[in-house]
Amino acid sequence: KTTLAHQYQTKNQAGCQRLRWINCATRQQMLRDLAAIAEGVVGTPRARAQAALDQIADSDLSWLLVYDNVEDWEQVDDWLATGRSVRRIITSRSADWPAERFTTLRLKPLSPEDAAQLLETEAGREDPGAVRLARSLDCLPLALVQVGALLRANPNRPFKAYRRALSEVVLTPSKDRAYPDSLYRSVMLSYEACTDDQKQLLNLFAFLAPDRLEPRLLTDLSAETINAQALEYVPDSLIRLGEDE
Repeated sequence: KTTLAHQYQTKNQAGCQRLRWINCATRQQMLRDLAAIAEGVVGTPRARAQAALDQIADSDLSWLLVYDNVEDWEQVDDWLATGRSVRRIITSRSADWPAERFTTLRLKPLSPEDAAQLLETEAGREDPGAVRLARSLDCLPLALVQVGALLRANPNRPFKAYRRALSEVVLTPSKDRAYPDSLYRSVMLSYEACTDDQKQLLNLFAFLAPDRLEPRLLTDLSAETINAQALEYVPDSLIRLGEDE
């Protein structure tokens, strides 16, 4: 769902003057992403997020906002941007959305041909084995993007080599997986391509996953600002744990 929303955003960016991606994995992160839109406003993330909605509502510009990975409709009910030229996309695994307020679209797997096209686009090249590799990935957009990135990074390796590599990934049997095995295999291929230091960092984030560390700890902080800003992206539960220690 996230991958398809990103594809839509990329293809329609020419028709919008403002594009914003709101990560709703946590309420904390959603408010920060909205707050970042506000111009000339100081205060708490909640206050700046409300100011951002007010500015969008008063704007004459065309907006496209993607609320990604929403747990349920109540999470975003008070935080949906409105305005004369505002379009919104909400991605969610929940199917329980009020029909009188939201138009829902249940996503189906891509056709093998469309999946192969996405795979080749992400890889930056064509290959006669694209359809077979796409089928091995169950035509899942997230898995296609994962493997497409590996293909782009290794332009001399044919698609069939990755189809063989996928089949060699060994998974521990489990009935509790939320996604198909093909997606786990694609993630494991990406993981194995990492350096030892990168693997250690990923392992740490996996261990702390129940506390929902924000990805911005990796993407938005520089060496100069990490001491001053890092705590903004750390859940309160971990801050309290550190203080207790």
